[in-house]
Amino acid sequence: MLSTSNTDPLEFACNLKKMRMKAELTQRELAEGLGISPAMVGRYEIGTANPSDKTLFAINRFFEQLNCETMITKPLSSLSLDDLLAEIRQRGFKVTIESVLNT
Repeated sequence: MLSTSNTDPLEFACNLKKMRMKAELTQRELAEGLGISPAMVGRYEIGTANPSDKTLFAINRFFEQLNCETMITKPLSSLSLDDLLAEIRQRGFKVTIESVLNT
């Protein structure tokens, strides 16, 4: 089972914040979508907490564009939106810029 327990928590933190900001969500909005507190989203984003496996999969479902492996292992901050969409499409998801911006 994929988990953040054996990965760099700062990689996950940076990726989560980047994904949230690309989706133009506040921490509160993301927290409401996940059923967790905004403070917990903040802790995930600065790397002082790691999500449980259950929460990791909820985050993944929330951002359906990426699978968990990409979320915790790729430095998304180095990708442009076009590169990110290419990475998503390469994994078999059907996405457009509009679908990313409208989710």
